Amino acid sequence: MKKIITSALALFILCGCASSTAASTASAEADASTTPAETTAAETSAPAEAPAETDTVSSATDQGKGLRFGFYEQSDADKQATVLEYLNGNNGSYRNMMQMATASLSGVPTVSSVEFVLDPENFNLYGLSEAGTQKTLDLARNPLCSVYWTRQLRPEEEQAGLTYFSSYGVQFTGTAHIFTVDELHEDPTELIHLFDTYYPTMPMTAAVWAKQENDEQKAAYIEQVLSQQVVYKVVPEKIVITQPYMLFMGAQSACAAFTTKTDNGYAYPFLSEGFLDQMIKDKLDDEAYKAMIDQVYPETEITDDMSEGDKTKAEQINASREILLGENTCGIVTQEILTNFTPAE
Repeated sequence: MKKIITSALALFILCGCASSTAASTASAEADASTTPAETTAAETSAPAEAPAETDTVSSATDQGKGLRFGFYEQSDADKQATVLEYLNGNNGSYRNMMQMATASLSGVPTVSSVEFVLDPENFNLYGLSEAGTQKTLDLARNPLCSVYWTRQLRPEEEQAGLTYFSSYGVQFTGTAHIFTVDELHEDPTELIHLFDTYYPTMPMTAAVWAKQENDEQKAAYIEQVLSQQVVYKVVPEKIVITQPYMLFMGAQSACAAFTTKTDNGYAYPFLSEGFLDQMIKDKLDDEAYKAMIDQVYPETEITDDMSEGDKTKAEQINASREILLGENTCGIVTQEILTNFTPAE
């Protein structure tokens, strides 16, 4: 059931900028000196369970404290559609450059750039990396990680007046699983699916992969890759969809939160027409949303005996109501959270 947020206006949200913290030379050498094969069982086991603590993102959002403003929360199906829309990559490849945070044995955080491919069937992220890199050593000892993607503005978009407030992103929190040759020999199905999803996203690997004519040839090729590279997946436990801030915007606006369709197309150019049409339809089909608008922005009659101040307020209420209930306006809230994430069938 969709939640209704009762706050009327949201001014802005400050967006933090992710920064990479490099490990010190001594710490990096200490960590790199121990390969996954040399690591003890205690080191390779999952980290000890931490004491129960508040999920600050979810809790703050549920309480309406600065993370989600506005009126309309997407359904689970719409949230999943939003992730796929944002991460569709070039020509629907779902391949994107992302930032992944890991932690070393000594607890030093590292942020790495990784080319991940999103699996639209299960929302796993698939990656291939060189063996012996800091991130792969980290993941071998501590599989917990966080992955973030944000859409950067193009120069022509900045020249057109758009700012970083116009961007958006997706954050994954989950666990990484590194595949082994033993798993390939036991059952190659999952790894073949991973390569079927990952390799066609680049011309060079696509051409090589196309030459593997059956599962036996594919498994043999994957075994060669596993001898040279680390093949892994990130299984999300939570996905957070972010838009920096939200206002009630018209066609001239540079914000993802409310996007207006005009005779010349959508005012917000980054999202596909089909996606925005579906968001508009779902908004208009939500009876609770419409009832809430009726309550917060009741249609207000303007009469001659009103003061100028009251007329101005009434005009503002009616204008906001028209935008929010309009067939051309798509409302997307500031942060959406998918916990215990399971894609819809």
